[in-house]
Amino acid sequence: MKKPETISFYRRRLPHWSVRDGLYFVTIRQKNSIPTDAAMKIRGKILDLEIYSETEQVLLKRKIFAEMEEWLDRPSVEGILVKGESPEIIKGAIKFREEGGVWRMIEYVIMPNHLHLFFEIKSGSLKDIISGFKRKTSTEIRKKVGFEGEHLWHREWFDHWSRSGEQDDRIRKYIRNNPVKAGMVKICNDWPFGSW
Repeated sequence: MKKPETISFYRRRLPHWSVRDGLYFVTIRQKNSIPTDAAMKIRGKILDLEIYSETEQVLLKRKIFAEMEEWLDRPSVEGILVKGESPEIIKGAIKFREEGGVWRMIEYVIMPNHLHLFFEIKSGSLKDIISGFKRKTSTEIRKKVGFEGEHLWHREWFDHWSRSGEQDDRIRKYIRNNPVKAGMVKICNDWPFGSW
């Protein structure tokens, strides 16, 4: 089991850890992609995490993530992330940060209303990297695709750092299997919006 050193911890609605040499699995979702009542229930579970030990929190975060992912895989709002130029804008933003030495992208998938990113930070903080990524992609999608909502992205993102090589493999498989699990394709190679 990897034991990366904690660099920082902060909480908004969700807890966020920054760790030295960590590999991050991050899910960013489109705003209003989960119905309000379901989102409130999930938020309540997240707020309750503080009373548990770090080990218990990891297990509970997995359950919360699974519940969130179940909602995301049956979209309740129109997902814009795979429409028009959106996928190319997102892929371009991923590549730009990789070429700029911000992160080393290991695996990603763009789904209709959310993305999964698995990467190693090379420069900067998780908060600054994700905030900048969201800001840039939102601006470009608004211009080129015509998104008219107040905000494209939900304010928060869900992040988890991988604690072992075994977890790294599970995360990669999970990302590749997401379009299959969501019923978009029969095999992941048929989904055109992934790093593979």
